[in-house]
Amino acid sequence: MLLKSFPDIHWLRKQARNNFQDRRGVNNLKLPAKGWPNVVLNTTTTQKVERCDILAPFSLFMNLSGSSRVIVDGQNINLSADTFCLVNKGQIYDLLLNGQGSTTTFNIHFGEQLFAEALHNLYHFDAQLLDHPLPEKGLTFQTFQKPKWKDGHLRQMIRILQRHYQKKERNNYQDDEEFALLVSILEMVLIRSGQEMKRLQHISALKNSTKAELYKRLHLSLEYIHEYYRNTVSLDELSQIACMSKFHYLRSFKQAFFCSPHQYIMKIRLQKAEDLLISSNLTILEIADKIGFEEPNSFGRFFKKYHSCTPLTYRNLQKK
Repeated sequence: MLLKSFPDIHWLRKQARNNFQDRRGVNNLKLPAKGWPNVVLNTTTTQKVERCDILAPFSLFMNLSGSSRVIVDGQNINLSADTFCLVNKGQIYDLLLNGQGSTTTFNIHFGEQLFAEALHNLYHFDAQLLDHPLPEKGLTFQTFQKPKWKDGHLRQMIRILQRHYQKKERNNYQDDEEFALLVSILEMVLIRSGQEMKRLQHISALKNSTKAELYKRLHLSLEYIHEYYRNTVSLDELSQIACMSKFHYLRSFKQAFFCSPHQYIMKIRLQKAEDLLISSNLTILEIADKIGFEEPNSFGRFFKKYHSCTPLTYRNLQKK
């Protein structure tokens, strides 16, 4: 179900805490079952917005443009058009838009049925699914609350979902094609979040509490990288942000993310370039400048190293 405006906050708080037991959604539309339905909140506003104290389903918060802030478990998560965050089922969240410029949200609240089925498929092999096709109770999933980078794959999946909504004549809670697209997005973020949790185990620390602290500090530096990837970011800056020695920071970063900070920055620049080539009409010169290359020739050599073609050729191939 696509919503183009925020539903009444008092109604939403009540329905979320009652788990939609009356099977009524926005505009009193009947839901296919009890529990949170699938909802995509795609709003554009220049106004200040405060949506507080809401009991969440498993949710993905992002913006197509502008910025927002999500608060969960007392943690502030600042989101730009390049990042997203996940909120676990059962957590209480606040969503804040400061009204300084236009913000377009694209927040996905995954319905209870969809989330249960996705977890069931994630935790079982194909052979097991044949014998036990229905979701079982008690399966849980927890992920870190922090900004995550929107890579090219996620951006493409969001574009496909947007195109689906654009061609729809009716908007309802029983849309099979929407369900299939949301399944693909949810499975991807669950798998990647699971991989992220496993990375924690690669950090060479004896205590789990120490590993968690190291991972938290590394992500402080990741937030800095995501904000300033266009600039020259030094190892000294990143290690200071993480409050670690340069040697310890570099070793821990490689253990957690299987690459160096420099390689991570180059990966972000490449993904941003790919997205701008596909989704914008910016010139190659403008894209090069936007991702931190002063010379288009340098950008061209960089891009060709990974794609074996020029940025212009890549754009023409992707738009065919």
